[in-house]
Amino acid sequence: MTPDAPIAERLIFLFSLPRSGSTLLQTLLARNPDIFSESESRILMPPLLGYLDDDFELHHYYAAASYSELRLLLDRTERHRATYFDAVRAYAGALYDARLRASGKRLFLDKTPGYTLVIDEVVAAFPDAKIVFLLRNPIWVLASVIDAWHNGDPMKVLSAPMRMSIVLAQPARLAESMRRLEGRSVIVRYEDFVTDPEADLRRICDYLGVEFDDSMLTYSPAELTDDFAGDRKIRQHDRPVQTSLSLPPRLRSAVGARFALRCLERIGPQTYAALGYDYEATRRELVAQKRPFPLSLFGDAVYALAWLKLLFWSIPRHQFGPRLKRDLQSFMRAWRGEAPPHYADTSSGEGGDDLAAK
Repeated sequence: MTPDAPIAERLIFLFSLPRSGSTLLQTLLARNPDIFSESESRILMPPLLGYLDDDFELHHYYAAASYSELRLLLDRTERHRATYFDAVRAYAGALYDARLRASGKRLFLDKTPGYTLVIDEVVAAFPDAKIVFLLRNPIWVLASVIDAWHNGDPMKVLSAPMRMSIVLAQPARLAESMRRLEGRSVIVRYEDFVTDPEADLRRICDYLGVEFDDSMLTYSPAELTDDFAGDRKIRQHDRPVQTSLSLPPRLRSAVGARFALRCLERIGPQTYAALGYDYEATRRELVAQKRPFPLSLFGDAVYALAWLKLLFWSIPRHQFGPRLKRDLQSFMRAWRGEAPPHYADTSSGEGGDDLAAK
């Protein structure tokens, strides 16, 4: 592949769920002399989310009006899908090409976890691009979402439908896209990658047609600028580490384990198998966290008292009653492993009934 090849042939898309190690993999791949990448470009999110026919995602991204008007325009255009993706290709291709030329490198790696919502549309816009799938056990993703975005509180994730979608709905979407793109993509599992990064990096380089470089095995935290989007915890190290392979602390409490078990059931064994993970082994590890009743009750009581203390000192007194009632309801949903009411009708998965019925 030469520097004069069309930009559509010099793109690499890294698809993964958020909190799956994509920032780490991106950082190491960008150490290659031929590969350029920066932060999360999100170049394709606005035009492709506007095309996405999914009420839940549209509501989250406030794209409903864009979608409605876009369809009115396209319905009056012959071959409207092809026309639209030709336009997206021209728009995004020009941006990718300009940035790549300025970098002096040959390949542009776009790492945007939000692209998991629009994998089919990205591939339709750039069918000649290289595809890398990065996978992580969805329950470990859940723990990382709770830890990084909700201050370690499983109650808070219940009130964030989009975050619940990351755990419950998007794994099946990712698995289906992997099936459709089998034979023209490369698959990396986070657990294998941090255990033997060189093996996976060499495999990716072979797929991309570039030479492996020893500099890809480490990175300098000082080179990561303040404006980059991604997991800032990678600044704590200078290479892949295995500290996040054991069961996350957030799932070792009675509340965390019960909540994770319900999410696991909702995702379902079929999706787990399609992603290459052992459903029963994950389930056994979570079930093992169910401690004898007195110990479990004591731990949860301490947790609840700490939360109430924080709530009392942080909430204005006139808001305390309504907030207490709402958050106690969230606590009980987390304890029972239930989905929030406004989420139950929007998730997709294979676990049968809604979590509330479990």
